[in-house]
Amino acid sequence: MVIEGVTGDVVREIVDVMCVVFNSQSQDFKDRIRGITGGLRRVYRFEVSDLGLSFDVELTSGGEVVVHWDLLPGEPNLVVSSEALVFDGVMTQRVNPMRVMLLRKVKVKGSLVEVSKFRPLLPLLSPSYKKARVHIAEKYSLQEALKKMDEAKI
Repeated sequence: MVIEGVTGDVVREIVDVMCVVFNSQSQDFKDRIRGITGGLRRVYRFEVSDLGLSFDVELTSGGEVVVHWDLLPGEPNLVVSSEALVFDGVMTQRVNPMRVMLLRKVKVKGSLVEVSKFRPLLPLLSPSYKKARVHIAEKYSLQEALKKMDEAKI
């Protein structure tokens, strides 16, 4: 399901703003990220199939988030593929990631160890994503589109 007004450029800007908001967190917050990742750099590739977007999200050893729109060389730790509505639902925590995986609305490529490290990161990323989403919706007058996304059945 495509929501009018939600384009690849809009999602791209939401992800960019999410990173800025996320990285403005306190050092204690970044230490929580480092605790989950074991202080190791992690790269998660997202493929938003219906919008033709692919990007890498790098969690640095310092607990910061960097988005790469030009895919990084080498294999990412995890690849997550879905449509935009499902991506948004997972990032806003409106849908359970395991449920959409079982329903095959999300495809994950990587080890179960990496999936287990990735899952606890979602609640930490979600508030920054939600703030970015609201900011971009206000900037481009997309409040109605976000409302439709929130109400859509996934």
